Amino acid sequence: MFYKSLPVLFVRIEGSVSTNIAEFKTEIDSYVSSINKELVTDEHFGRAELDVKFCKKTEKQLVNAREAALNQSMDIKTTMDLLGSMGENIRQVRLRLEKLVKREKENRKDAIVSVGCDACLEHIKMLNAELQGFYLPVTDYQILMRDAIKGMKTLESMEEAADGVVIEYRQVNNELAELMNRNIECLNVAKKNGYAFLFNDFDQYVHLDNEHVGLMILGRISEHKTIEAKKEKIEEERRLKAAKRLAAVEMAKQKEAAEEAVCVAKEEAVVEERERVAESERMLNKQSGLFTDEQLGKEQPLEESKQKIDFDYNDNRDYGNSGTYLDVSFNSKGEINIEQDSEEYYRESVYLTIESLKEILEKVSQ
Repeated sequence: MFYKSLPVLFVRIEGSVSTNIAEFKTEIDSYVSSINKELVTDEHFGRAELDVKFCKKTEKQLVNAREAALNQSMDIKTTMDLLGSMGENIRQVRLRLEKLVKREKENRKDAIVSVGCDACLEHIKMLNAELQGFYLPVTDYQILMRDAIKGMKTLESMEEAADGVVIEYRQVNNELAELMNRNIECLNVAKKNGYAFLFNDFDQYVHLDNEHVGLMILGRISEHKTIEAKKEKIEEERRLKAAKRLAAVEMAKQKEAAEEAVCVAKEEAVVEERERVAESERMLNKQSGLFTDEQLGKEQPLEESKQKIDFDYNDNRDYGNSGTYLDVSFNSKGEINIEQDSEEYYRESVYLTIESLKEILEKVSQ
């Protein structure tokens, strides 16, 4: 055993105190001073736990000796005080050692958990650097480590359990990173085709199964195309309606302008016709006013009395589209001579009275 064998403590009262308490105290003090308080290895923790048991046993032995002395009606204060003092001393040593063992065990557990967590996080950091801006999901490795070492007594077994967790989750994270990279490749294809804006929430899907992610990407693109097609159709219908409205407005304007032009042309034609008739009547009146009754009764040479009036007109009924000119002159008898000259060199002379000239003028002007 790690702890030393102590002599059997006895106290006998035979009128005087007979005891080996001094020898016992020396052994106790020697043992207490030899207790190791620097706990590092499993061996150290095992020895410390045995020391705790020894102190608890010795504490009980001292209490029993004290009670035995009292039972023998020994009223020696020195013996009692000494036994009490040794009992308290060994109790304090035990308490301090128990706390030390517990604290150092927790410290060693924390160190093992910390080393394991750091190894996992370093591996995740390396994988995240290859995920193009995406990240592996965060895992609480402290809980995993503590669950793995729970109930284990030795440091060696705790370290082995923690290493097992590190190895397991390195494999898990490697597989997940490979899955995420395949999903990211699908996303990059969608981005190259101009659909990056459809996947701003891709970090919520990048960890999922490849088939699920592929269907999600295709579904969103298809839905977007359908929406855009509907928008384009609506926009095309709007443009067509706008074009029709614009064409209708333009047609109405053209129709209105044409009608206005026709009205203006008609008005101008009427005005022009009126002016022509008025001018013809004015000229006729002027010519007829050249001769008095006395002048009409006298014979005058034709050349002296002839006055010439030119009319330019088209008579399609008689001469086709040829231009025809009328030379009108008066003789001393008041007769009118009309000479008709067409492009076909057709000429004829007609002698008319003044009263029938108006009929000819009206016919020409029609």
